[in-house]
Amino acid sequence: MGIKIGLSLLFIIQFMFSTYIKNQIIKSPLVYYIIFFLFWLLISSFFSYSISTSFQYFFRIIVIFLLFFAFQQYFEKNRKIYPFINILGIIGIVYSFIGIREFIIYNIRASSIFLNPNSLGGFTAIFSITSLSFLFFKEQKSNFEKVLHILCFTISFISLYFSLSRSGWVFFFISLMILISFKFKKKAIYVIIPLIVCSSLIYFNFKETIDTLLRIESGLNFRQVIWGISYRVFKDNPIFGIGLGCLEKVKRVYFYTNDPMTKARVLGIQFSAHSEFLQALSETGLVGLVLYLALLFKTGFILISNLVRKERFNRFINITSLSLFIGLFGRSFFEGTFLFGSFSISLFFWALLASANANVTYKC
Repeated sequence: MGIKIGLSLLFIIQFMFSTYIKNQIIKSPLVYYIIFFLFWLLISSFFSYSISTSFQYFFRIIVIFLLFFAFQQYFEKNRKIYPFINILGIIGIVYSFIGIREFIIYNIRASSIFLNPNSLGGFTAIFSITSLSFLFFKEQKSNFEKVLHILCFTISFISLYFSLSRSGWVFFFISLMILISFKFKKKAIYVIIPLIVCSSLIYFNFKETIDTLLRIESGLNFRQVIWGISYRVFKDNPIFGIGLGCLEKVKRVYFYTNDPMTKARVLGIQFSAHSEFLQALSETGLVGLVLYLALLFKTGFILISNLVRKERFNRFINITSLSLFIGLFGRSFFEGTFLFGSFSISLFFWALLASANANVTYKC
């Protein structure tokens, strides 16, 4: 634990003494929202159930934001977003292929490197939407880019299927509707309605298979119990919360049912609130949740503003970022997403947001 905290501190000090990063932090329209949110996380960490655990997660969040500023500085200075997107497409293919292999060989829900099935579902949905947006909105594409992103979309979509992640599907379809709306504009309704009709026909013809895909029989999969535990934690710690990362440590104290199956399922796994907002509420208190929501709403406002001021910003980057943001916001009701979930998903989103937030003009 001490080694992780020490390495995090060294990383933070290195970035804070970089002139470029300091200048970029000052220029960012999100800077004050991030500072107030981090300040509250720091205060709440001193009142947490485990100070060392809270500081470990606190430093992790700082690293994500510093990387966000570093990416923004890089994109403003070099204006090279498409090589970055292509590299991510290759990473998406590798991660998705590993997930597909896991499912085929072991006949279990697909997972991948450092990703459980739900995280893989969110990760592959990100790559599917990003590649589809690339094919939709980038005007000049090389043959290599076309093949790469068609392949990335296809393999990521298959991996999403094998992950059996319902939150991943929620995220994917919300983001897909946003992309279709921007692509077809006033004619989008003529695409969305047939898509819904075809999806309904497919469901009724392959109901058993799709019910298995969505794990309908499992219902909320004990989330109602997990949400109940998280809310009880918040009621006992309404101001400062239990502390970042400490929900796992108090799960047995707040467990409230004697059902052996529920007990084995809930207490036998790495515990999280399975909701970005409930996790923030229980771990950082009501003030922390309000500051966090203010940061997210400001992020959404920036993305929408960028599209309105389209002469200054790249259309592909902003449509992709906005569709992912709205889709991930929907996913956040069922899984940790932006900061309180998978580090890989958090890093990808904030890196893409950095490119959208960079005050430069890219040729699309």
